[in-house]
Amino acid sequence: MMLNPSNLQSDSLMNKDFDLLFLAFNVFAAILLAMCIFALVFFGERSNYLDEKTTSPEGWCLVHGKNNGKVIAGSENKTLEEVLSISNKEAAKADQEEKEAEENKQPSSSSSQNQNQTKKPRSIKAKDLMCVARSKDRKTLSWVLSCFNSGITSCIGIAYLCLKADASSNPLNVLTYALNGGKEVFHCRDNLAILTCLWFAMFNVTDILFGLVFYSEKLDIQTAYIHHPVYIWIMIASTTGQGGFATFEFFSSAFVLMCLEELPTFVLALGSVFPSMRNDLGFGGSFFLTRILYHGFMIFCALKNKANTVVLVLYSLTLLLHIHWFYSWFVGMIKRSSKGKSGGDKKEK
Repeated sequence: MMLNPSNLQSDSLMNKDFDLLFLAFNVFAAILLAMCIFALVFFGERSNYLDEKTTSPEGWCLVHGKNNGKVIAGSENKTLEEVLSISNKEAAKADQEEKEAEENKQPSSSSSQNQNQTKKPRSIKAKDLMCVARSKDRKTLSWVLSCFNSGITSCIGIAYLCLKADASSNPLNVLTYALNGGKEVFHCRDNLAILTCLWFAMFNVTDILFGLVFYSEKLDIQTAYIHHPVYIWIMIASTTGQGGFATFEFFSSAFVLMCLEELPTFVLALGSVFPSMRNDLGFGGSFFLTRILYHGFMIFCALKNKANTVVLVLYSLTLLLHIHWFYSWFVGMIKRSSKGKSGGDKKEK
């Protein structure tokens, strides 16, 4: 009943079915907890100290001793056992060179000879090594929850638009719904919109707390400490109409209609978690289609249907931010492409 298209105009979930809303809160909390556990188990700091199968293109580095933090030469794409063999051979060679140098000095005292006899040869142990890829595990972990959330919310956004526009009877309704649907398109508080806003608010809280505990160095001021609290506020204001400093007309549907814009985030997060699935052009193309073209079209529809000022302001600010992000991505792609070409030309020469 809750997802029935004919029931999407209902406000019953917020006003009457509070028990159902509380149940949804607990279910979402359980799902988010399961997501966190899954992320930690499969993408967390998997021990790179003793895993013989762990390799890194950058190689291994010492975390203790004289060469602290320096990558060991020749350790690229090597297993732990291979790196230990290489390192200990180098250590044995260094010991031999020191021994020969001391013999050339011809020490006169017996005490120095005793010291040479009792001196233990240098050797590198597994606990002294750390794969450089370990820092990448934290970066991967920071994208796991985003991958889950963006995949879920983009699907909800697409389904919501299709249900509201009754696209099953005529797919073209998707285009005409936002244009001719009236103010209610952006100022509706239906069951699915309320649940989606609840989910997104809970995700933002979970994501920032999870990040503070496990990868605080990966949290950015703009995308974490500003973005998350602002969106938590938007979720509260859109569903309750209470923004703390002002009251608003409900606009939870205005948010859910934009959830399909999470598609490029899903493409980016998927490529960050699984590097083999990285697709820069797929990300850029989906970003331009959803966050520039679709977003601009929805601003036009909001103006045409006389949506509330808060919706127009939020839509406009996010569009400016999207344009800035897309420009930065485009410039970065051009630079990487030019570097790749120049590198290829040098190899040919």
